[in-house]
Amino acid sequence: MFSKPNIIPILDPKFDSVFKIVFATNENKNITIKLLNEVYKDSLASPIKDVTFIKNELDNLARIQRVSIVDVLCQSEDGTYFIVEMQRGYDGHFIKRSTLYAAKLYSSQLIKKTDGGETGVSYEDIKQVKLLTITSYILYPQLPDYYNHLVLKDKQCNIVANEEISYAVIELPKFTKEYNECVTAIDRLTYFLKHVSNITEDIIHDIKDTHDITRDVYMALDKVAGDPVKMASLEYELLKEASNKAEEARQKKIEEQNKKMEEECDKLCKENVKLGQENVKLGEENTKLKESQYNMIKNMLSRGMTKEEIAEIMCIDVSALDEYIKDM
Repeated sequence: MFSKPNIIPILDPKFDSVFKIVFATNENKNITIKLLNEVYKDSLASPIKDVTFIKNELDNLARIQRVSIVDVLCQSEDGTYFIVEMQRGYDGHFIKRSTLYAAKLYSSQLIKKTDGGETGVSYEDIKQVKLLTITSYILYPQLPDYYNHLVLKDKQCNIVANEEISYAVIELPKFTKEYNECVTAIDRLTYFLKHVSNITEDIIHDIKDTHDITRDVYMALDKVAGDPVKMASLEYELLKEASNKAEEARQKKIEEQNKKMEEECDKLCKENVKLGQENVKLGEENTKLKESQYNMIKNMLSRGMTKEEIAEIMCIDVSALDEYIKDM
């Protein structure tokens, strides 16, 4: 009889609050550095040695739009900006929104704040912006691989034209490898993120022996889980996160309902306008019909025909004919 695999309980880093503890704190800065070095190893002039976590107007923009899109915002020692985002819930506008934030971060460098106010910056000092997104849903259905780097390229010759703003994306649903099929550090990290709630003890033992970023992520999560103070704080953040998500969903539902009502009102207004136009047209046709009948009656009277004869031709009573003549 087969024994059931021993599943190890692990905090899920796909939740914003947990993700930020692992990738957006000075305590775990080495994990962020490892992640960025692994993802961007083919485009970095030299490995990143240090990063500085920063905040700027992107936070205000996120608050205005009632979303939290910037989980990690940091800058390496050469000035390059990195945005790392874990997108757990579906967002149909995420590509547009993330592009907007990356472009805003890039353009915000033109103005440098100093103690004396603000000063301009030369274009030579503008640093690249690199956005890494990890999603729990398929973001780019047209791309077959789970792990992609997106830059501005020429369509015909497929040559990179511009890397000032670049995008890396890891789409968890596209990852289909079993753990023993994982080859790279990104493979193992992706497996861990996708299957975190069903990872067995033997896989954890293997992860601990790899000494790559997945081991560091697991050890950071395990450390938080073993700290009652940090767990209490995390539980509060998770409750707040769930409340915010519920409020966002409620607001979104209200907006959708309002939009639907506006569309229905707009449709009703258009129907009323159309009906009014039809009534005007019908009224014009009735007027023309009456004028035609008046002219016909005048012609028949001018020919000396009697009312009785005219009424018989028009298939109406003489009294009705008298009403026509009175209106004439």
